[in-house]
Amino acid sequence: MAAILLRSDKIAILLRSEMAAILLRSDKIAILLRSEMAAILLRSDKIAILLRSEMAAILLRSDTVSILLRSDPVLLRSEMAAILLRSDTVIILLRSDKIAILLRSEMAAILLRSDTVSILLRSDTVSILLRSEMAAILLRSDTVLLRSEMAAILLRSDTVIILLRSDSVIILLRSEMRSFTFHIQTSTLHSLVSSEIHLPSVKSVGQTSREICKEQTGRQTDRQTFLAS
Repeated sequence: MAAILLRSDKIAILLRSEMAAILLRSDKIAILLRSEMAAILLRSDKIAILLRSEMAAILLRSDTVSILLRSDPVLLRSEMAAILLRSDTVIILLRSDKIAILLRSEMAAILLRSDTVSILLRSDTVSILLRSEMAAILLRSDTVLLRSEMAAILLRSDTVIILLRSDSVIILLRSEMRSFTFHIQTSTLHSLVSSEIHLPSVKSVGQTSREICKEQTGRQTDRQTFLAS
């Protein structure tokens, strides 16, 4: 299960299945992936990545990449760096204005530019283009346009489609063909990401999404109502 809070300049994501917590602001991204024991801090001019599983620490600045992998320090300058991590075969190419990430296990290619994020997940035929405050999502035969404070995320492993709006989260579970919405007060953003929050695990989806919705906020919506809106 996932709980996501989206605002114009902040995104907080808790993914119970991956034990991930992500905090996005206008100038920085903090990602904590407990399953991979990874912590990532992104700012306008640098990225700090700590992967305990590979004993790797990466510090990226505009034209410098410092990589510490298994006690072997490597300093890569100019505009390119190639990193191979774990058996998932993650190839990251870092340039001054581009970051290309290839995840072979998920057949995902991500191209990041200064104001454009293009995500292609071949396995599920999902194309996501994010330009400034505009997102266009093509999901199979469905096309969704999300503007301003909206975004969309596809979690392939559990076939969960999460559509975000300013103060609410809408999660569609295809397996149950249901949707539900729960609200998080914007004032609780910092406490949400700074404290331990217990969310239903993926296995608990068997409770049915409506029960989970009741546990979170007591609100329910069906898929037809959401799509119509």
